[in-house]
Amino acid sequence: MSVHTRTHHTNKTRLVETKEEKVEHLDNWREAFKELIEKHTEQGLSLRSCRNAEGWTQTHLAELLGIDRANVSNMESGKRPIGKAMAKRLAKIFDTDYKMFI
Repeated sequence: MSVHTRTHHTNKTRLVETKEEKVEHLDNWREAFKELIEKHTEQGLSLRSCRNAEGWTQTHLAELLGIDRANVSNMESGKRPIGKAMAKRLAKIFDTDYKMFI
């Protein structure tokens, strides 16, 4: 026999953010990592973050790309720019949008 139980209504957390709130979060992220961005570039940090999320070394990523490990290091440190062609190759490897690398 099923018994109806009384439930209390609670405030539910909003799951959808407005565009302005998303932009604010991005700005907060940039502010928090301001020194690293200035030192390594945002694109270099994105590359390092993706690589670390996969648990890969620079050597492993370089092998996947068919380039020298030093080139990966230079892209991560901001010493070498990431061009559109390389960004697309990285996006394919990491299954993401290439725009995060340029």
